[in-house]
Amino acid sequence: CGLVTGKDYRNGIKEISQEICNAVIQVKHEKDLFYKNMVNQHGFKDSFFDCKCYVIAGLSSSLTDNESVASFELYKTSLHNVTIITYDEVLETIKRLSSILVE
Repeated sequence: CGLVTGKDYRNGIKEISQEICNAVIQVKHEKDLFYKNMVNQHGFKDSFFDCKCYVIAGLSSSLTDNESVASFELYKTSLHNVTIITYDEVLETIKRLSSILVE
């Protein structure tokens, strides 16, 4: 899945891909359903806080120009309680953790 479409939106800002926007909406919807289920079926009311959700998608290496990087970072950091992590960021984190565990 692409992170940005490559199309200019305005003033050097690239358009965020519809797939990424939809993934953010989906994860927020799933969290909402989870909370409602916990209240309706299990009686929990005040036990839950607004937890953080994660979307793992795309490759940061696909962001080939400064406008694409800036646009994606602006979008990513503007989200409330949703973190977007790319596959190559996950791989890099796993490599760093494995090197620590090997030592």
